[in-house]
Amino acid sequence: MLSNKKLVAASLLAISPSLKAAGDSSGGKTQIGRNLLILDEIPVEGVHFCIPANRPTETYTFSPNVMSVAVPVFETTNIKMNFVVSDVLHDDRDRVLVLLYSTSLSPSPQILTPISKKKFEINLTGAEILGIHHIPAQTMLPQLDTRIGLGITGSSTKFGFGVNLNAQKISVLIGNGQNTIYVQAGLLNKADFDSGNYSNSLILSEVDTIKFVANQCPQQGLNECGRLENYTSYNPTQHDFAAAPKCN
Repeated sequence: MLSNKKLVAASLLAISPSLKAAGDSSGGKTQIGRNLLILDEIPVEGVHFCIPANRPTETYTFSPNVMSVAVPVFETTNIKMNFVVSDVLHDDRDRVLVLLYSTSLSPSPQILTPISKKKFEINLTGAEILGIHHIPAQTMLPQLDTRIGLGITGSSTKFGFGVNLNAQKISVLIGNGQNTIYVQAGLLNKADFDSGNYSNSLILSEVDTIKFVANQCPQQGLNECGRLENYTSYNPTQHDFAAAPKCN
């Protein structure tokens, strides 16, 4: 059975002297699905995403990597947000997709990921598993040529993690000043997951930073570059996410 005990095993692996002596060689061309995953968040029920208000709306569908999320801390109704991981390529091996979060980042990777473009950035101390998918082997049949083209055998899939947020627990975090979490998704072969050989096949998403705020969005907040911007509440029926700024 898949459980948080696997994360304890990862912690033990991370403090192995032989692992710390190894190098991290995640160079090469970026190939989404092969050495990189994309992580996005979607507000579903009872929460509002706080995003910079002065950006033009564009056909940009990815959520910001740094955002505030307003949670109604005094409500007892359903509060839910989704985490979506893409693009997970079809593979003839069983794999495991894990969504982790921690309240802090590590100054250096605690698990090395030689084939991943992104490093393992979250701190395993205090980390928890938000969700796990067991992805059975997926093999596409030979594709037939048609008058308009040929199907791609290396197609990909998106996987979602729905999370029911606990308003009371989040209100405690806000009161303690520990209301920022760091979320990262990882995909690896199930055989490596079961054996604790995490570095062998693990590929990662970027780290998304989420700051929980009470009840409503603040008037201002920090953007992806650490600069102060005016904020607004995100409504997916009104506009798409705008393109992130280029940080100098």
